[in-house]
Amino acid sequence: MRVGAVLMAVLLLAAACREAETEVQPTPSPSASPASASPAATEDSGSLPHVGTIAYVSADGGLGVRNPSGERVQVYVPEDGQVYYPEWSPDGKQIAFTEVAFLEESPITDFSIADLMSVVVVDLDGNELLRVPRAMMPHWSPDGLTLAVGAEPDIQGESALQAPSTFDIATGRTRELAPRMAMLDSPRWSPDGSHLVYGTFDGLYVVDADKEPRPRALLTGENYTKFYLTPSWTARGTVIVFERDRSAGAPPGGVDSYVEVNGDGRIIGRVGDSYPSKCGRALFYRDHEAHSIPGTTFAAWGIECHRDEEPAGIWVKDMSGGDERFLDASSVVNGVGVLDVSPDGKVIAFSNAGNGLGYTRGALPATHGILNVYVMGIEGGTPQLLVEDAMFPIWQPQP
Repeated sequence: MRVGAVLMAVLLLAAACREAETEVQPTPSPSASPASASPAATEDSGSLPHVGTIAYVSADGGLGVRNPSGERVQVYVPEDGQVYYPEWSPDGKQIAFTEVAFLEESPITDFSIADLMSVVVVDLDGNELLRVPRAMMPHWSPDGLTLAVGAEPDIQGESALQAPSTFDIATGRTRELAPRMAMLDSPRWSPDGSHLVYGTFDGLYVVDADKEPRPRALLTGENYTKFYLTPSWTARGTVIVFERDRSAGAPPGGVDSYVEVNGDGRIIGRVGDSYPSKCGRALFYRDHEAHSIPGTTFAAWGIECHRDEEPAGIWVKDMSGGDERFLDASSVVNGVGVLDVSPDGKVIAFSNAGNGLGYTRGALPATHGILNVYVMGIEGGTPQLLVEDAMFPIWQPQP
């Protein structure tokens, strides 16, 4: 049996979070095989709304694309590994992702996590255009010329580490923005490409994109008791970030929130991360990421509920503290993990929680919705199956 390296990394990370109560199971996969020269296509059955083009990771560990016609194209499959967290280039012609090589089970434990990780860029025909060894979690700059990456990923004690960095596609030069630290995602570019922001277990930091790297703290925390993870930019140039506060000054039991902060570090919005009382929020890479709804002050994030007696779904909340609504997805999944909002802000695509755990080879678990992508209107309604045996959905940008 082979085990994806990300499985080990995330399990250690979950232990470090200490507050995680959610029971999550790894997702098995059949053996991966190389993609053919001509991507294989299949057709949807049944009727689905027009949702544009979506990339996803399929159950064989490869990268797929669903076209507006319903045609599903297998774009790329690693020879012996797994694709994670795809992201479209700004022009919608390329896709970057993390590729994790599978590791043979053995009593030998002295190996480098970084050796198993690569950032890969392919075109829509599956041609590999770029590979950045010893890196993960790529994010494109708005001009498509640079990737933000987490370099030299590693495990130290109970923490998953990476160095926030950028990679210049033309020159092949990697630029380290800060030393390696405990964090779950690589830096995110501001809409104008002038700044990058990243969250860690001791604060939220911003750095100028084109100057000498001098990270500036927007929000400060306390290691593993108050921290900020997986920030995302809004079109307004503000940042929405998940905050976990278990510090001495926090209310009894602590509190999880999403906060919106401007470039001066001033919090301009805060809403509670309302999840069902019997569900904990485990921190698995991007499962807790908030997505700004285009043209509004709202943001959406999933609820990682893994208990049948509590609903799974998506919160859509006004970051200014106004309206909020809960989109119930419990009819199709037992927890919402990674999601994405359509470019027009009308539809949410999502997959089941726990999909950041990596794969073990073998049969799929008997867990409903563990490897399916669904869509739901931003106002709610009945979730509809979009792609079977898939996860990590992400919409192609509109020109």
